[in-house]
Amino acid sequence: MSLIDRALAMGRNAALMRMRDTCTIGPVAAGELDEATGQVTKSISSVYAGPCELAETRVMSQYEDGTRDVVTGRTELRIPWSSAAPIFAGHYVEVDGVEGVFRVVREQKATNVTARRFDLETADWPV
Repeated sequence: MSLIDRALAMGRNAALMRMRDTCTIGPVAAGELDEATGQVTKSISSVYAGPCELAETRVMSQYEDGTRDVVTGRTELRIPWSSAAPIFAGHYVEVDGVEGVFRVVREQKATNVTARRFDLETADWPV
């Protein structure tokens, strides 16, 4: 095993140890009618359920709107590098303990990575 392979293995293990959240990722499943409220409840048809890490990353743009500085960022989701789950743009993400739902924008591509990384956007359940 090369020095780079050993460093990547250590980095992947460290990344996994930081993944203290649990998330579910996948397309939206058919909704079920809650007879008590008359509302249709939405859920995710899971292609991945397991450890993850949710983080606000990178400043995407920064500008002044005349009265204040405005900074926008990107929400990033990290899952274990070893996961082969077929996750695509448009899939929804729920993170245990985090209010709301996110939608996958894209999977980041890079070499020598320690985790699979996805750019997310805040989303509403589809109607």
